[in-house]
Amino acid sequence: MEDLFGASAFHMADVGGKTSSYRRALAMGRIMVGATAFAHIRDQTLPKGDVLKIAEMAGITGAKKTADLIPLCHPLPLDHVAIRLLLEPETNSVAVYAMVACFAKTGVEMEALSAVNGALLTLYDLTKPVEPALRLCDISLLLKEGGKSGTWIRPEGLPDVVAGLVKTAAARPLEGVNCAVLTLSDRAFSGTYSDRSGPALSAALQGLGARIVVSEILPDDQD
Repeated sequence: MEDLFGASAFHMADVGGKTSSYRRALAMGRIMVGATAFAHIRDQTLPKGDVLKIAEMAGITGAKKTADLIPLCHPLPLDHVAIRLLLEPETNSVAVYAMVACFAKTGVEMEALSAVNGALLTLYDLTKPVEPALRLCDISLLLKEGGKSGTWIRPEGLPDVVAGLVKTAAARPLEGVNCAVLTLSDRAFSGTYSDRSGPALSAALQGLGARIVVSEILPDDQD
């Protein structure tokens, strides 16, 4: 069977052997709209209505629809999606920030980026009647957490407005520590029921900065 499908041009990554953990990603983007359109956005006088509220909803929808839009993404049960739009009068722009979180076997980076793009494209669509010269820019992943790789922050650092979302070293006392999580349960080992304690402990350890290198289920009495 593996030989048969090994020749296929595309395939979703097999994450069946991975352990679920708490995943979080933060992304951003920006739309440059010019002075006239910025005033309409600020004053809520665009022909189609309050673009900021609609763009927030579009961002959430974008995160939820990621697997439908990007062919090889895994459908993920998202636990949390938050969108924040900030007016930037000094540059006549609107910045979009998206935070996505879930408990899964793979990351939510694409969901966060899809959320940003959904919000930005909605801003574009509702603003273009008053200003056709719009520009999307600065779309990037700022932060991802979870899995064996732990926490990643973009090399340029985080914008000041979201810097507080990253836990300080004092709040992550296990940063750089490798941990093994072993669940001892005959019934979980045999598949009678799913292990919930192991993943919960892994998520808690990762939240403190630890890197989970081993996660296994073992029987209570092993010969």
